[in-house]
Amino acid sequence: MYREDNRTVVTLDAGGTNFVFGAIRANKFIVDPITMPSHADDLDRCLATKVEGFDRVKAQHDAKPSAISFAFPGPADYPNGIIGGHLPNFPSFRDGVALGPFLEDKFGIPVYINNDADLYAYGEALAGALPDSTSVWPLRAATNATAICWATPSARDSDSDSSPTASCTWATTRAWRPSASSINTCPT
Repeated sequence: MYREDNRTVVTLDAGGTNFVFGAIRANKFIVDPITMPSHADDLDRCLATKVEGFDRVKAQHDAKPSAISFAFPGPADYPNGIIGGHLPNFPSFRDGVALGPFLEDKFGIPVYINNDADLYAYGEALAGALPDSTSVWPLRAATNATAICWATPSARDSDSDSSPTASCTWATTRAWRPSASSINTCPT
C-alpha cells in the first residue's frame, strides 16, 4: 500500500539524549539521518532543536512534506499531541507541552505523535519483516517493557483505515496488565 505512495513524511525518533530526523517516501528513506542532541532538560533549546532538525531535513529534499511522524518514548496524550507526565528522559516536559500543535503551527502540516514501540510494531506489521502467517512476536522495547505485536496477512495488506493492521500490548515488570481501553498508554 505505501510502496507506491509518493507523499513525503518527515520523521523524528525522539530520545532523551538524541533526536534522529529523517524523511520517507514510498516506504524508503530519502535523506541521510540527522542526529542532534535533544537538550531534554531545557524546553526552549529542545523545541528549537526540533525546529532546526525538521528544517534541515526539509532542505535535503525537493518535495513539500505531507506530515510529520514523531516517535516518542513515554506516556503522553498522543491523539492531542501533548507530551507530559513523569518523563525521566524529558524533564522539561513534565508539566505538559502541546508539542503536536506547536509543530503543526510552525510547519503548517499535520503532526502525528505516538509511542516509539507502538510505531515500531505498526511499521513492522505494515512493511517489515513479519512473516506472511499469523504471528506473535515479542519486541524488546525498553528495560522494563515488552511490546507484543500480532498481524495477519489479510489485515496487514488491507487498504481499509478502519481495519487494524497491528496491535500492541504492553506488559511491564511492575505487573501492569493492559486492558482494551489502556492500549497506547503506560502506567505511571
